Amino acid sequence: MNQHLQYQLNFLEWCDNKYNTKHAIENGNFYFYAGNNRKLTLQQENEIKQKYIPNVVTRQQLADEYKVSLSVIKRILSQK
Repeated sequence: MNQHLQYQLNFLEWCDNKYNTKHAIENGNFYFYAGNNRKLTLQQENEIKQKYIPNVVTRQQLADEYKVSLSVIKRILSQK
């Protein structure tokens, strides 16, 4: 076997889908796909939750800033 290929294979790990998803979330590699294929990372979702101040920073302003629909912002803000 090619030595370079053997080196690469040493870094592979076998896991189930649940572990793989958890690992992706922990490392910021899990994306929510909003309207028109815009990606929002978990970090961006957390930023949206922190920035939202009723009657000061509106949901529509956040939707415009992140280029997503108002319903996407509403969904993010309704999450615990």
